[in-house]
Amino acid sequence: MTTGAVQPFSQSETWCFQDAKARFGEVAQRACTEGPQCVIVPGQDAVVIISAAEFRRLTGPVTGQALIDAHRHRPSAISIPNPSPWRSRPATPVSDAAA
Repeated sequence: MTTGAVQPFSQSETWCFQDAKARFGEVAQRACTEGPQCVIVPGQDAVVIISAAEFRRLTGPVTGQALIDAHRHRPSAISIPNPSPWRSRPATPVSDAAA
């Protein structure tokens, strides 16, 4: 799937799947030093490998804010059911004499 907004990758930044698999260390190193690396999968869209620093820049810091927001907006009608009456008594230990 290609759109007009996508910039094409240069030949040095593009890898066929088999080459990328065989030389993954080099692909990862180039992603860190030279920028995004495009891996072409025949018959499918390409995948782009980026450095962890670039990923963090694109996604922003991990803060847990989404979890806090979800907790604040949860329905107030949720209730936790009582535990089963079968589990209300503590387990009785088996004595060594009965064995």
